[in-house]
Amino acid sequence: MNSKISIDSFLSKKNIAVVEVSSKGKGFGTAVFSHLKKNEFNVFGVNINGGIYENEKLYKSLTLIPEKIDAVVTVVPSVETEKVFLRRMNSE
Repeated sequence: MNSKISIDSFLSKKNIAVVEVSSKGKGFGTAVFSHLKKNEFNVFGVNINGGIYENEKLYKSLTLIPEKIDAVVTVVPSVETEKVFLRRMNSE
């Protein structure tokens, strides 16, 4: 799949989770979350510790999000990315 098609496919998604959103407002995950939210995506923040950011609940895992997630942006080291998805698969 070429880059343009990949990007268009991602941008067509309704519900997007961003893993590693800081309740302190710092970090790249938080910037991604804020950018998607400002551009009117239905975005859900995930932080293993939970919390609140920009008056939005941060979920402790993908499985706790009450909506069907269409796409996930992980802003964690690659070793941690696998763990994020394994936790989700093991809880389904």
